[in-house]
Amino acid sequence: MARSDGSHRRPATARRSVVRITAPLLVGALVLATAGSVVSGDLRAASAAGPGNVPVTTVQGDTRAEGREIGGLVGQDVAPNFSADGAGPETPTTVATSLWWRWTAPESGRISFSTSGSELDTTVAVRRAAAPTTVVASNDDDGDVATSQVAFDAVAGEEYLVEVGTKAGEPGLVTLAWQTPAPAADAAPNGPSALTAETALTTTAVPLSGNTGEKPQSKLWFAHDTWWAALASTSTSPAGTWVWRYDLTAGTWTNVVRISDRTDVRADVKVVGDVAHVLLHGPTTSLVSLEYVASSNAYQPWSQRTTATTVSLPGSETGTIDIDSTGRLWLVADTSTSIQARYSDAPYTTFSAPVTVASGVLDDDIGMVTALPGGKIGVLWSNQNTKRFGFRTHVDGTNPQTWTADEKPAQSSALNLGDGMADDHMNVAVASDGTLYAAVKTSYDSPGSTVIALLVRRAGGTWDPLYEVDRLGTRPIVEIDEATGLLRVVYTHSEVLDDILEKVTPLDAISFSQNATTVLDGTYNNVTGAKQNVPGATLVMAASSSTAGTARLPWIDPRGPVATAGLTATSVGVAVTGTLKGASPVGGALTFEVVAAPASGTVVVTNPATGAFTYTPATGYVGTTTFTFRVKAGSTWSNVATQTVRVTSAPGVRGTWELDEGSGTTSADSSGWAQTGTLSGGATWVDGTDGKAVRLDGNAGKVSVPDSEALDVSSALTVSAWVRPERQATQYVVKKAVSGSSDGYELGISSAGKPFLRVNQKTSGDTFRVNATSVLPTNGSTWVHLAGTFDGQRLRIYVDGVEQGSIAGPASVGVNTLPLTIGAQPDGLYPFQGAVDSVRLLDRALTAAEVASLHESVEQPALPPVAQDVSASTTAGAAVSGTLAGTSPSGGALTFEVVAAPASGTVVVTNPATGAFTYTPAAGYVGTTTFTFRVGANGLWSSVATARVQVTPADGLRGAWDLEEGTGLAAADTSGWGNVGALSGGTTWVTTGGRSAVRFDGATGKVSIPDADALDVSSALTVAAWVRPEQVATQYVVKKASPSATDGFELGLSSAGKAFLRLNQATAGDTYRVNATSTYPSNGTTWVHLVGTYDGQRMRLYVDGVEQGSAAGPGTVGVNTLPLLLGGQPGGTLPLKGAVDGVRLYDRALSAAEVVTLRTQTPPPA
Repeated sequence: MARSDGSHRRPATARRSVVRITAPLLVGALVLATAGSVVSGDLRAASAAGPGNVPVTTVQGDTRAEGREIGGLVGQDVAPNFSADGAGPETPTTVATSLWWRWTAPESGRISFSTSGSELDTTVAVRRAAAPTTVVASNDDDGDVATSQVAFDAVAGEEYLVEVGTKAGEPGLVTLAWQTPAPAADAAPNGPSALTAETALTTTAVPLSGNTGEKPQSKLWFAHDTWWAALASTSTSPAGTWVWRYDLTAGTWTNVVRISDRTDVRADVKVVGDVAHVLLHGPTTSLVSLEYVASSNAYQPWSQRTTATTVSLPGSETGTIDIDSTGRLWLVADTSTSIQARYSDAPYTTFSAPVTVASGVLDDDIGMVTALPGGKIGVLWSNQNTKRFGFRTHVDGTNPQTWTADEKPAQSSALNLGDGMADDHMNVAVASDGTLYAAVKTSYDSPGSTVIALLVRRAGGTWDPLYEVDRLGTRPIVEIDEATGLLRVVYTHSEVLDDILEKVTPLDAISFSQNATTVLDGTYNNVTGAKQNVPGATLVMAASSSTAGTARLPWIDPRGPVATAGLTATSVGVAVTGTLKGASPVGGALTFEVVAAPASGTVVVTNPATGAFTYTPATGYVGTTTFTFRVKAGSTWSNVATQTVRVTSAPGVRGTWELDEGSGTTSADSSGWAQTGTLSGGATWVDGTDGKAVRLDGNAGKVSVPDSEALDVSSALTVSAWVRPERQATQYVVKKAVSGSSDGYELGISSAGKPFLRVNQKTSGDTFRVNATSVLPTNGSTWVHLAGTFDGQRLRIYVDGVEQGSIAGPASVGVNTLPLTIGAQPDGLYPFQGAVDSVRLLDRALTAAEVASLHESVEQPALPPVAQDVSASTTAGAAVSGTLAGTSPSGGALTFEVVAAPASGTVVVTNPATGAFTYTPAAGYVGTTTFTFRVGANGLWSSVATARVQVTPADGLRGAWDLEEGTGLAAADTSGWGNVGALSGGTTWVTTGGRSAVRFDGATGKVSIPDADALDVSSALTVAAWVRPEQVATQYVVKKASPSATDGFELGLSSAGKAFLRLNQATAGDTYRVNATSTYPSNGTTWVHLVGTYDGQRMRLYVDGVEQGSAAGPGTVGVNTLPLLLGGQPGGTLPLKGAVDGVRLYDRALSAAEVVTLRTQTPPPA
């Protein structure tokens, strides 16, 4: 009785008009299946085949002659009873009153036909095709529902006509399912028998009987870190309605326990702890309750009630359940004229008589129940008679007959358009604060009008105006996530089977102006989800004509940062640096952090602000490992993303196929990229150059390696192999290209018997082909080593380690999605006859010496050493010694040398063998400088690496913010540490007498210096600043601590008008606080110089160069990861109103004399 459009609308003409056309309209979905199987149909791109030369009318299958062909003992077909222009939102021009199918019995026996899952009130009648006026079986209203079912004894080979009648004028999708043996029409469900499958069915798409409707129901739930669903299927053994368990990693469903032998019921699930209560609505409706079994990760009958509770819901389209705060279970269903509630108390063995919540509705209207926080139960319903939605509540534990008046949701938003605001499409979600969100569909049925909408009821009982979600679509559901503050509406794109779409919006700023996103691409309808709010990610399902598709939808704030997966490669024993990828759509500073460490090796985020990291492989490790990370912007964390690290056997190696297995049909890739090759055709194992090899028969034999990123080498490459040819012909040794079709690279042998390397043949012919000069032996016993290289400029061909030709190459080598094929081109043409061994692919050009070494040793070539970045630090005027870093994967003595000298100071490599060096700063220099170096081994040099030297002041200065910029949003650190501050909020520059300072507005103004090692002063410190206050209040001048949360240091002004220095407030309160004796000025014109010191034992406070107080200090000052703030504290509280200048931080306590000098040398603006 539920309809695809759901409105009580009528077509433009009262009688069915038949329009003859020359080609069939593609508006149907056909399923033909044998017993135990279901075949999907495509409503948008497939049509049932009718009898030959039969004219097709506007509605496919609406005449006996056009009957849709179906077959098999088990199957399902879905078809619209309306013309193709009725996909929405407009009214279709034609609606048929009957649809016809033609079915030939494959064998004799009992068969049933059911319209369960149809969106309409239906009848069904079966006739013999040989005697179409005689009805074999017929039915109207199967049990409690308005769909129908018939069963009869079929005769093998006999053709039958199945007619499904629909309510006049109502468009919708009709489902026809058939199966054998037929279930008893009025049989009560057998309850949760805890029957496991004879053979468990594991599948990515659950084969359905019926569909995933109805709209207000929830067929999924999340419990014990697992997703579950309650769905009916005739493809399981035995058939019935099952609990299905989802394997998130594999993306598959497995049926684990049968809860009913019926396949014509639709579930609504309510979970309470370990118990799942499942309402099975259908011809006979029942409540089944299950409890979780941890040992088997499955469910079994609830120990408090092991059998099903039957409840009669005559004339109902659907039913939903929920449980109130007293434990009472409520069931809401519809009749032809009313919305009724029933209740049951634990353990739910019987239900009460119906309580009428709403009357005067149409037979196409439905309602649903939901529990609300605060001890209430609510019922939402559609009333297409009044063209409005309705909502009433009941207080838990009070008289069940007592309900509030109809709240008439968002009635002020209703338009006098079409058939009005209300349609029988609704689904709700409830937030913890009591806000109710309802996804609904309207009956406006007009172009440009709202179709999918959102109703919002606030906790106080008020309704927001109607929110437009989309101007097309049907059957929406709504889900929310309070952790990210997001809401999503998921719905079908049109009135026929179509894509499933979603729109996501923040809960605190609801808007659906963005384009919809496709979450299930194909032919689906009746999306369903969970009744509960599931954080992290939610799962939804939707039905095609025969199966249920699944989509996992993460909760990701569109305003929040996004972390993106990445790939990094290195070689065995060599650390690698990289940058994690992440961004914030609203900008702002980012902070990266590792979530889960790699299974092999270690990773360190060296710069959390940029995502720079260093990965160090475990000793001897070759292979692929991963670690996960996330990024924060403001206080919001992103999704968790995965960084993949490939550790190869040597630098630049992209594939190594030794072909040493000697048996089986696969060849391992020992490079670390794990790209396994598959032997096929005439490929056999033989002895090779060192171990085993593969012989190819020159016909169908080949080894195929599936396409992957690693095989796409475009800027440089080396491809090599040992070959033992048996004939002279054009044949390929290694190829990732197709002649005349796809550019790529190929190592082959010409018809003249000469090896060649060619790239980009499709676009350039033989322009980039280099030929060897020697002719290869073809005696089948002589091994020859071939290597082709491209260094970005020239192509070279080597035979047995000797270069035999070179030519200019292209700008780059084409990449493609073809497999890399050993012994032929990917399509099998030009096959190689002979043996192949030790195939290599690299993303760089080996040198002549490396190729010769590869030929001579039949091992990995000698490879260049690797230099690694290093850093050092010193103080002004003091030389520093360090050691340059580098390794040689091929062994051998190392030699380090400087490539580019530092811009400031001098560097000398004092021991080239170890990389020991001495850097001497230039006189008076403070800051950071760099020089570059490289390392040599075995006649090869590494790439250039960088040594970074930081020169800081000799007086223990850790930060100096003179605030002399006078413009912009950055405050430079002149100490040499380079910790730049950022102005934000109510900050302004003030300039007098040629000097500048920063004024803070006492509200949002601050200067923030990101956390750095230099700012962590624990054993001693001095913090100093000039300040010009404008008010007497507790306010902070300099602070790196968090009140009552994080220890650190703070220089502030009290509400009593006294300056103070305080350490470790979070753990010690005011124990380590020293106050000034003088009252600070607050006229906004007088500057005062404040200095706080701590020498490891005592704290002192100086005002204008004079010590005014001292106290015993702590053992150490707490260090933290907070920023150092000028003019406030973390969280924005107790901000300074006034100006600040000349801020200093030292890692020692200045003496009294030095404090006087500091005051004299750093005067503020006049």
